[in-house]
Amino acid sequence: MQKKIFSMLVLFSLILFASSCVSVFNNPPNAPANPYPEDNATDVSPDLSLQWSCSDPDGDSLVYDIYFGTDSNNLQLVEQNYSSNSYQISDLEYNKKYYWKIVAKDTKNAIKEGPIWSFTTVDINKCKITVSQKTITIGRVGYVEAKVLSSTDKPVENIDVTFEYYDGTWKQLSTVKTNSYGIASQELPYDFHTQEGQLLFRAYIKDQPAISAQENINFQKPSWVFLIYLAADNNLEQYALVDLEEMKNTNSKISVFTLLDGKDVEDALLTLDEYGEYKYIETYQQDINSGDPEVLKNFIERFSNITSAYRGLIIWNHGSAWLGDSDYTTKAIGFDDTQNTALAVSEIRQVLEKFEKFNILGMDACLMGSIEVAYELKDCAEYFIASFFSEPSSGWDYSFLSEIDGDSLTAGQLIVDKYFNSLPDSTPLSLCVYDMSHLSDLADKISNIGSELKDALQSDSSLRTRILYYRNSSTKAGSYPYNLLIDMGDFASQVKENEIQITTASEVLSSLDNTVVYKKIKGAAETTYGVSIFFPEKQNDLKSFTDDLNTLLFYTDTTGWIDFLNEFVR
Repeated sequence: MQKKIFSMLVLFSLILFASSCVSVFNNPPNAPANPYPEDNATDVSPDLSLQWSCSDPDGDSLVYDIYFGTDSNNLQLVEQNYSSNSYQISDLEYNKKYYWKIVAKDTKNAIKEGPIWSFTTVDINKCKITVSQKTITIGRVGYVEAKVLSSTDKPVENIDVTFEYYDGTWKQLSTVKTNSYGIASQELPYDFHTQEGQLLFRAYIKDQPAISAQENINFQKPSWVFLIYLAADNNLEQYALVDLEEMKNTNSKISVFTLLDGKDVEDALLTLDEYGEYKYIETYQQDINSGDPEVLKNFIERFSNITSAYRGLIIWNHGSAWLGDSDYTTKAIGFDDTQNTALAVSEIRQVLEKFEKFNILGMDACLMGSIEVAYELKDCAEYFIASFFSEPSSGWDYSFLSEIDGDSLTAGQLIVDKYFNSLPDSTPLSLCVYDMSHLSDLADKISNIGSELKDALQSDSSLRTRILYYRNSSTKAGSYPYNLLIDMGDFASQVKENEIQITTASEVLSSLDNTVVYKKIKGAAETTYGVSIFFPEKQNDLKSFTDDLNTLLFYTDTTGWIDFLNEFVR
């Protein structure tokens, strides 16, 4: 028994000894490999990052000693116990051969010495430079690009290239390093050159100015400039950020400027570069008040020097038609929750009439498709685009910017089509293009039918019941108070069909045909035109909005409709 116990103790001791031997054995690192620049590389930049790969068979962490120099037999230690696999070297001499070596060390002091690698820097005197010929769209951030090649036509990285342009005299811009493709890119601000035509640019290698090239760059006027007033200091901010992404485009026919008033994100003034990416023109330390008409005015004024064949302005945000225009805390569009402000339709008019008429005025907001809103802005735009109904939170599909090309009406039709295509399951839904040149006529025709209905009410007491039926069966813009806004086309169609003595109803419909030149509507009657008008049933509702009505030109320039309403509700 004792002999058996002794044997087991011996065996156990041997096992412990073997385990301890295994635990203290350490494999050295693998040899450093895969150098960059490759071994014996030529035309290497004098400013570069030495790179290599290395691993340890035991998974130990590694550090490196880096040796570098011009004599392979006398390399200098330039960095010790370095933890990265990349080491920056700068200001080397041109056309010179350099040698380098990496020694890897693990945490248990085992080392592995790598081979000696070499490379030769580029001969700057034999390099060549070219400037790319291109066209830049005025209003976009553009780039002038120069390419540096070695004598063997290899792109040379990290070479300083200085850019100049000729404007009666040569004027220096800046010095830019070439990238891994040998390209130096000089950024030009959106307003660098605002006139169509050519401008001569020159690029030269800073360390060898005699090596230079020059090229005429063409600056073209965009077909369209779109100003987008993104009033998102409210609960729709997340949707504004989605729309910002949709607005990215490389359409060389347009330039886009966006004022972003965010709730949580930084307020900023943005434009796009030629690659469709955003560039900040300005950021704001203090909160923008997008409900202040002066902010809208300054935004438009800032880009008035960017000329184009067509100009569009889109005001983005919650909308409430004109209801609340007399109230300084609840107005029509551009709701700023931080400042507790918004823009009234009359305020927008007062701003826009200071500028040249826009080709498109769009309101990406709820309920703005009303005769009162459109008439207020009739002299501010060629076409007006708005929704009769409330819009889904996602609003318009701004990918239309990628495709827009053509005149105002064609652009308006594209906006409507994109909106509907992006919301196949939403109902009710509407978006219409109004020809603003017909708004005065439409207002007159509505005033005329109002006058005729008023006179008819005074002579036929039963007519009120029938008018109430036509009103109630017309499409409404929404629930209260927006059910006070009915579709003018629905109402006029029923009057024409049932009240032959009211001859002006057909004139209203004819004028609506001329005014609404393109529309898409679903969730409404076939006779719906997408143009709302105020039509309360009760006297209290009319009185509640009297102050608002008094701010609107539609009710001061024409009186027939408001006279009819007063007669109808009394």
